[in-house]
Amino acid sequence: LVLIVGFHGILIAWFAGTDLGLALRATGSNPRMAKASAIDTGLATTFGLALANGCAGLSGSLFAQYQGFANVQMGIGMMVTGLASVILGEAFFFQRTIRQRIAAALLGALVFRLLVAGALQAGLDPNALKLATAGFVLAAGVAAGAVTLGNWQAGRAEEKAALASRSATAAESPPVAAPLLA
Repeated sequence: LVLIVGFHGILIAWFAGTDLGLALRATGSNPRMAKASAIDTGLATTFGLALANGCAGLSGSLFAQYQGFANVQMGIGMMVTGLASVILGEAFFFQRTIRQRIAAALLGALVFRLLVAGALQAGLDPNALKLATAGFVLAAGVAAGAVTLGNWQAGRAEEKAALASRSATAAESPPVAAPLLA
């Protein structure tokens, strides 16, 4: 399972670096700018949705094959699990490149499943598990907001210090006389 997940993570990272992957990412980030860059945003959106739905169908079929049966209730809660994984990954793991973002999402999924397993191991009633997972997601969101706010405040402090040093340097240097025009 680890090999399959790792292979697909590498495959997604490779695809995101191709021209088509960059076009899809640009369309998702800023459709107006993508359109100005001569990207057909309608086609990119359609292709992105088709690719995402194909991946969802493949994962559903693999899950049904693994379970040995399929029913309507099997996918309930998968959206919460996916969002929690991404939120936890972005909150607790530094990411700047697309490869780091994919790794952060995978590590977020691992952390989320470990938190759920720990809650069940501690004797939490399985019926209260939805409340516990909502608490995990809320805590991760608050932590992500605190990290973002801390980074923003640190950046502002650096900007103020640089501005203060520039103004102090400008105040210390003697004025330069303007040359006379003849």
